Amino acid sequence: MAAIFPPADRGGVPPGTNVVNGYSPVHSVIGEGPLYVSPDCSTVLTDGQLNAISSEVLAAVDELGFAYNSSRIDNLGQALGQRFTTTDNAVAAKVDRAGDTMIGALALAADPVSDDEAANKHYVDTQDDNLDQVLRSYIDGGFSTLIGTTQNAIADIDARKVNRTGDQMSGPLLLVANPTVNLEAATKGYVDQLALEGGHFVDGPHDGLSYGRINGAWDGVVSVDTDQTALLSSTQQETARHNIGITIPAPYSGRLYFNSATSLILRQFKGADLRIAGIIHQIPAIGVMVDNSGLSANTLYYIYAYVDTQVAMHLEASIAKPALDETPGNMGTVVKTGDTSRSLVGMGYTNSSAQFFDTPTTRGVASYFNRARQTLTGAVVPNALTQSPTFVEANSAARMYFVAWEGEVIDAHMTGWCQQTVIGAYAQFGIALDNTTNTIGGPAAYQPASHDNDLAVGFSASAGVAEGWHYVTMIFSIASTSYGGTMTLQAQMTGSVGG
Repeated sequence: MAAIFPPADRGGVPPGTNVVNGYSPVHSVIGEGPLYVSPDCSTVLTDGQLNAISSEVLAAVDELGFAYNSSRIDNLGQALGQRFTTTDNAVAAKVDRAGDTMIGALALAADPVSDDEAANKHYVDTQDDNLDQVLRSYIDGGFSTLIGTTQNAIADIDARKVNRTGDQMSGPLLLVANPTVNLEAATKGYVDQLALEGGHFVDGPHDGLSYGRINGAWDGVVSVDTDQTALLSSTQQETARHNIGITIPAPYSGRLYFNSATSLILRQFKGADLRIAGIIHQIPAIGVMVDNSGLSANTLYYIYAYVDTQVAMHLEASIAKPALDETPGNMGTVVKTGDTSRSLVGMGYTNSSAQFFDTPTTRGVASYFNRARQTLTGAVVPNALTQSPTFVEANSAARMYFVAWEGEVIDAHMTGWCQQTVIGAYAQFGIALDNTTNTIGGPAAYQPASHDNDLAVGFSASAGVAEGWHYVTMIFSIASTSYGGTMTLQAQMTGSVGG
């Protein structure tokens, strides 16, 4: 170590026990320095003195944990600076007694015991939970008591007071005075006095004659006997019955007819009376018509009668279904659903051109009043052929179409002849309603004795129908493939429909 002992090539001896060269460092010395003490003691200082001084410096640097560098002259300063920096950093990482700010969690050894002792999270959470349970128990108990008290109070009020929305008194209600405004409750004495006086009408005449009210005004009452009621028109009679609250069945006058492809007409029939909105009106002598303006094709329309503000009667076509009116004064009248000012008089079905029609093959008009059975005649089926073991339609062109009211009956008959190409094979036929595979009732079956033999056939069927548009058609089959053959049918349907 140059600063302590001379280099080896100059006679320096490494420090050690009983060697004057001095302190032997714990940390290795880097390089050799120019300072040394000659063994011949030619320097002013003795080697022991110089090496002792150097040893102190080396020992200080070494104890500070710094490796001595013989090429530097600031080894002691660097060692001290490094130690001071380390010490400052260590001190800075600690909490100041006078007050400081933690930058990380502080874990305490245990829950606090004394009042001034720092508390950990566990202690605080436990105390908070305990307090929460105590407060909740206290609040719940108080709330339950409050609810019970309130409910008892409400029950007491309900039992003793009258609800504004309406209630039932359990005892008399004594009023402070007779009523003075229209909606004020009346005392018994007030009502009894009016009854004793025969009623009291502020605006009524007081001239000793009899009066009644009509259309919001007073009118004199004239007593008439039964025979004199015939002097009143049917409209006046119905109005009188309506005024005194008598309901009579709706009159069944009038009948709806097919007029043309573009119009239907309601005519007088068995009288002219027709009740509309509770009043009896007269069907005009020339009738009332409705046209097909704005109507859709292939649609069932109900025909309703109504009167305008001038009491003129009109008809309208609507797809809205009818309903029985239960309004006092008009009770028993069949009206348009949702509109009691329209009375039902019939129905009509439009064809593919949105026009009305009514022929023996297609009955597209039905009157609601004074119904009559309408005859039906279908087209002839010319030589229809089949080898089907199940029913098929003979000819769709031979169908008979019709409108009907709920519960009306369709009677249909078919007559003609049939053939079977196989002896003993069956010929089966029938009449179907609104389909082409199922007969009304059971089918008829024939078994010709020889092939190609003309066999006369006849079949009749009846069925009740729902309200609406329907058709009947002839269907036939060979009954079974076991016999085979081809069946030929030539026939025609006739019938009638109505109530």
